[in-house]
Amino acid sequence: MAKDKNKKNPIKDEWVIRLIDAAKNVVDGYEKYLLDEIDYTDLAHLMVELRELLPRGCTENLEDDKNEKDKKN
Repeated sequence: MAKDKNKKNPIKDEWVIRLIDAAKNVVDGYEKYLLDEIDYTDLAHLMVELRELLPRGCTENLEDDKNEKDKKN
């Protein structure tokens, strides 16, 4: 039997929708930041929301980058 390629994972679909929404919010927020409509703390809040949606491997890479930066200083 062939696998049903039309089966969808509702949890994954919801995550993708939330990820796209968060990414759009960051882009819109960055645009507003460049136009001085919001300050850096508002933009940072949007970016944190996006980062929290990223898979674990992405945030682990962030920690590795911080460690490398600390080693250089």
